[in-house]
Amino acid sequence: MLRAILYDILNQNESFFFHFQRDYRKHQALTQERCEWPYWSLKKVLLSLGEHRRSGRLYLIIDAVDESNNQDRRDILQLLFELCSKKSVKIFVTSRPVIELGNCSKGSHQVIKMQDENEPDIRNFVDSFIPVIGFPEGALRQARQYIIEHSQGVFLWVRLVKDTLYNYAEVGCTKSEIFNFLRSLPRELKGLYEHIIGGLELADERDVTLGTRMFRFILFACRPLTVLELQHALAIPDDPDTEFIPSVESFEDNQIFGMEKRITRCGGNLIEIKGRGGTASVQFMHQTAREFLLQSHSFTGASRLSMNESDAHMRIAMTCIRYLILCAGNSTSYGTLFRAVETWKWEMYEAYVRYLDDRPFIGYALSYFKNHLSRCSEATNLSGVISQLAGELAPGSSQYYLLENWITPYLNKSPPSRKMAEAAQEFRNQVLLAAVKTRRYRVVKMLLTAGAQLENFQQVIPPSVRSVPHAAVEHKHKATIKLLLDRSASIQTRDPAEGWTLLHLAARYGCESTIKLLLKESACTESQDKDNSGTAPLNLGVKSEHEAIIQLLLDHCVEVNTQDNECTTALRWAAEQRYETIVRLLLDHDISIEAGDSDDGSTALHRAVERESGTTMVSDGADMRARDSNDSQTALSRPTEREHDVTVHLLSDHLHHA
Repeated sequence: MLRAILYDILNQNESFFFHFQRDYRKHQALTQERCEWPYWSLKKVLLSLGEHRRSGRLYLIIDAVDESNNQDRRDILQLLFELCSKKSVKIFVTSRPVIELGNCSKGSHQVIKMQDENEPDIRNFVDSFIPVIGFPEGALRQARQYIIEHSQGVFLWVRLVKDTLYNYAEVGCTKSEIFNFLRSLPRELKGLYEHIIGGLELADERDVTLGTRMFRFILFACRPLTVLELQHALAIPDDPDTEFIPSVESFEDNQIFGMEKRITRCGGNLIEIKGRGGTASVQFMHQTAREFLLQSHSFTGASRLSMNESDAHMRIAMTCIRYLILCAGNSTSYGTLFRAVETWKWEMYEAYVRYLDDRPFIGYALSYFKNHLSRCSEATNLSGVISQLAGELAPGSSQYYLLENWITPYLNKSPPSRKMAEAAQEFRNQVLLAAVKTRRYRVVKMLLTAGAQLENFQQVIPPSVRSVPHAAVEHKHKATIKLLLDRSASIQTRDPAEGWTLLHLAARYGCESTIKLLLKESACTESQDKDNSGTAPLNLGVKSEHEAIIQLLLDHCVEVNTQDNECTTALRWAAEQRYETIVRLLLDHDISIEAGDSDDGSTALHRAVERESGTTMVSDGADMRARDSNDSQTALSRPTEREHDVTVHLLSDHLHHA
């Protein structure tokens, strides 16, 4: 532990090596090879930290001190107490209750006992689940008190006890059995994990096999799988010695119904589902559970749930490639989607996107198959299934076009002809556009992995689609927009018709969350850009009467006096349309009221008065006698000529009191 602490200090402040130099040379001269540091020397170096010159105070945070043996812990704590007596060093130590830390409260060191701090919350937590179990009143009080007293402030232990107790009480038991069971539960997390694994081993072979596969995915997958992804992955056999015959019917028969219940049953409460809906992921309920299962010397090493890391990666890779084989094969349900795609219309692309969305594990398989393949000690078992996948892909079919760019690196074959490769690329691009328009985020992500492009391709999907990023903004799907920007979509992309950037489009359609995202992604300079009509995003926001978006753009210091090709400013448009709230927003910024901006030289003030909406700008001190640029009319004369009595009265009243 001392070596780890000193290494971290050195890593952050190399000047601390000054305190190492003399001892380092001495120990290196004695050993001739690797410098071995005796314990006493490390202690001396650590204590010198108190005299080291630096600009600020040093903070050391040391976790789980209780996991060391008694003698080492006593010695280390004494050393740390001596070090933190220096004013320039502060040390935070976390530990379950131990005698050595109990003595700290007698000195100048501050001790926070989590069992005292957490007791009210733990008591409330226990009260929330104990009555549900259905104990008799006396047993309920005793069980409640037992759990609180032995929790030692650790919520995780209480939660594990709760889940384990639920499972035990479901089968029916006596009061004596309940308390014997509670007393049998270990009071340390490691012991409790061993207890849970031991219980899983007693399950039937089917549950043990399924639990092992779940643990394998959660331990060694490159990212957490969603419930749907795991459900599909478990329906694919991963044993390399098992013949795999792709069959949609067989696959659907092997999918687990009540997946959440099976996760709880086969995971022994070590696994939890985080989130809701289609994005809910499966993970360990705590990092300590993961660490426990990954330790090569852990309890699982000799259990029925034991697994080898290299074998785990091979089996996950096998699942990935077999899943792609399944998806590449023809099926009666989707037969028309596997035919030649040259004559496809919008409806076919939309149907194909729905098909891909019904295959949630494709994205993971395409993204991470290579990672798992590279971590197998022997990949010979996988060469056959890769060839099997190639055999399932009929040239010119939708599935061939989808996977063409992905599978070529894995096959010892010549790449497809240039014409075929271009046709495949075009197909992926069109499907990506369809996925964006139908808001299928999972499919969008998968298609980008498969090599679809964001821009510069011929569009066959119906009107007003623009580019892929434009389609995402138009359909107001923030998650997809964020994904596309992360994949290097250009904020400056313009559609050929109006010349709109993404910011123009977001302002036009009132996408407040998208505006925030684009501004965060450095779209501030683009906020001054004009489209083909000379209109800036601010002007589009005003024309669409989106006050929140106008405020966002103004907060980011956009130019408020920009004129379009018809010499119209944002203020003139707002005044003409009688958008008084927006006028007030604009007037709070550096904007010109009297500047001429129309063909006849009239100002926004002229237009406001002309439309009987001049009250706002009058109250802001505008010059009512200013003439237009043709020097023919003042703001006051226009309503007089047009006999707008109400406006004349308002303006005259204002001038009278000026």
